[in-house]
Amino acid sequence: LVHDRVMSTLLSAGRQETDERVVGQARRAIAELDDLRVNSGDDPGSDVGGVVARLRSVATEVDENIGFVVNIAPGAAGTLYPRDVGAAVAAALAEALRNSVRHAGAAAKRAVTVDAAAGALTVTAADDGIGFDPARVGGRRLGIAVSIGARMRALDGGDATVESAPRQGTIVTITWQEPR
Repeated sequence: LVHDRVMSTLLSAGRQETDERVVGQARRAIAELDDLRVNSGDDPGSDVGGVVARLRSVATEVDENIGFVVNIAPGAAGTLYPRDVGAAVAAALAEALRNSVRHAGAAAKRAVTVDAAAGALTVTAADDGIGFDPARVGGRRLGIAVSIGARMRALDGGDATVESAPRQGTIVTITWQEPR
């Protein structure tokens, strides 16, 4: 939360990017910090519809023109995703999309695909931007390593991968599979 919301907002403000988008981002950061202070953690989680709504909200907050596709497997309608899963997937998705906005180039188009099944969730964020060589990302860059990868791997059954190449765009795949 500190890196993804607070530092990102401060960085934007420091660059004199104080438009309504940054003001809204600052308000959401404060609301999330308040939510952490107030909630006791008794929330059991969200159903598929709640998780999808949260992911759609995160995606359109970053890019209001983003393509968003949802595939819900038969039998997934009653699935309850744990609160920490919904929160981690949403935060990792937001970071992937913010990275895309920041680095993919002004003409890049972004799309998100959500595949929900009973006990499983896969979210793919793709762009057709300038791409990069993931092996050349420095260890001091926290977005991919910590805010996406480590966040998801901290969950039982969570993972994330980043595929990219120069001039080939980028695909970030965020997954969670309920442990058996």
